[in-house]
Amino acid sequence: MAPERRFTFWQRLQFAIIARLGSWITKSLMATCRITVVNPEMEEKYLKSGNQLLMATWHRSSLCGVAYLGKYNPAIMASLSKDGEIVSRYERNLGCVPIRGSSSRGGMAAQRGMLRFMKEGGLVAANVADGPRGPRYVAKAGMISLAQLTGVPLAPAMWSAHPCWVMKKSWDLSIIPKPFAKCIVIYGKELKVPRRLTPEQVEEYRLELEQELNRLKDEADRLTGHADPVV
Repeated sequence: MAPERRFTFWQRLQFAIIARLGSWITKSLMATCRITVVNPEMEEKYLKSGNQLLMATWHRSSLCGVAYLGKYNPAIMASLSKDGEIVSRYERNLGCVPIRGSSSRGGMAAQRGMLRFMKEGGLVAANVADGPRGPRYVAKAGMISLAQLTGVPLAPAMWSAHPCWVMKKSWDLSIIPKPFAKCIVIYGKELKVPRRLTPEQVEEYRLELEQELNRLKDEADRLTGHADPVV
């Protein structure tokens, strides 16, 4: 059964309006921003050249990242929750392919969906490494497992913006660029994950991904002047 069938007609209408409005606002804001890609060779190698790539970022960067990647039609995970229903519609409006599920609900189905997407010729599959509920800036092993199964390189990526709004009541401290903000996109060292790994080796790759994402976050924030609020 499709996830949206759990909701009433009026709920689905509400979700559609919120998602449409959210995607329109995001596109409008992004159109005013000064976006700089620190290492554009990564985009040339993968996103613009037709080579497959897995991408991971922190939940903080997801709103910007979805809007930026939408032109490449990536598969992006969205949870099975009510909020996930809105997010999946938001992603679709921006050109992405939502795959439903998360580490807390429907995780195996979501991973199968991402795997199917890549095997059927999809070019980019992305997810938040610390989602859906944190802890903030602590990576889970889901994308390491997907890299094992697909044999596709995994690239950490990070967004930062200044000035921006910060969702201080959210665990992830999501950022939304203000009009005409300076925005930075930065890619990190690719991880090429072998098919066969011991649990200890999986943990090593997970930790490497976490450390690289935090390094990228710090560098992107330095370049924009953004700083996470103390909460």
